Parts: sequence; C-alpha cells; structure tokens
Amino acid sequence: MNTSVLQTAYSSGLSPDEYNQYFSQRAHLASDPSSQSQDDHLQYVLLNKQRSARIEKTYTPSPEIIKIVEKIEAPQTWLIITEDWCGDSSQIVPYILSIAKLSPHITVRFLLRDSFPEIMDKYLTNGTRSIPKIIAFDTQSEEEIWTWGPRPAHAAQEFIQRKAEGMAKSDNQLQLHKWYAQDKGKSIEKEIGDHILSACEITI
Repeated sequence: MNTSVLQTAYSSGLSPDEYNQYFSQRAHLASDPSSQSQDDHLQYVLLNKQRSARIEKTYTPSPEIIKIVEKIEAPQTWLIITEDWCGDSSQIVPYILSIAKLSPHITVRFLLRDSFPEIMDKYLTNGTRSIPKIIAFDTQSEEEIWTWGPRPAHAAQEFIQRKAEGMAKSDNQLQLHKWYAQDKGKSIEKEIGDHILSACEITI
C-alpha cells in the first residue's frame, strides 16, 4: 500500500510536545560525557537545545506575520523534517513553531530525518538531505501546497559564497550562526509569509 507523506506524519511523526520532550531528554543525555562517546551527534544537542530555548523566550512574532497567518481559513499540516543535532534546525524550528501557533488551522508534525530516509529523499536540496525542511499540506486533500528550507535564502547564499572563497567549515558555520543571531527570525518570517500568501492566494 502506498502511504502518503502526510499519513506517515500522522501515524509515525511526533507532535510539538513529543518532539520537545525527545529533544529535552537527548539534551540531558548529552550533558553526560560518557554518553557522547557512544553517539557522536550528542555533542551538538546540548548547545542546540540552549539555542532553541533562547529563541523561544525572546521571539515575538511581528504584526506582519500575525496578519498573514490569521488569514488562513482551511486546515493545514506543517511537516518539519529535522534532527536535534542539526544546528540550522535549532535556529529555525522555534520560529516555525511560534508562527504555526498563531493559527488554530495549523497542525505541526515532526519526522526525524534519519528515521525516514525514504521521505527525506523526496525533499532533497541540491541532492543532499539538508534539514530542516518544512512541507505544508492541505490537511483535507493531502495536497502539498509549499515547501521551505533548509535555510533562509540570504543565509544560504552567504554560506555558499564563503565556502567558495575557501573558508574553513567551522569558521563558516560560526559566521552562519552569527547571521541567525543578527537576523532574529526576520528572514524566516518573510519567506514563510510569502509562501502562505502565494499558496492561499491571500492579499494583505
């Protein structure tokens, strides 16, 4: 039987509360150095949890994105493909969740990238399994209405440019996280808002 991506999201995915619980448990595990020796990815989880928590505490959606999201009238499901060790996800997912909470018509589900490679491979970026990826569906028809990710366009362009200029990966990632801190979610709001307006044929 051919199971749709949306059906998989509901049958096997995590709710925001379930994902947050998973993230918190993994961050607690990551605080034990002996655990990190058993899972290389854990070395990134604790810092990512701290980044996400900081955004959750400080971010206030702008009047513009509030106005756009409030125009959504039909049920949507936003599927987030991610992993807790992904630095970009730690900087992006809290904004996506906050935006989704603005509408009672939006339901969010999470799928872990490495647990669902067959779905991740439907949403590659330049042939790579880059995350996070957000896929919005019309919940009733199961029609895919837009996709976004893994980074805001400006951040992605700057990262590629620095890589082309020969910057070391660690330094490039440091510059990327500085960009996120300075942007404060403005680019994410703009790009997600534009997707919503276009897909729903909304005018503001």
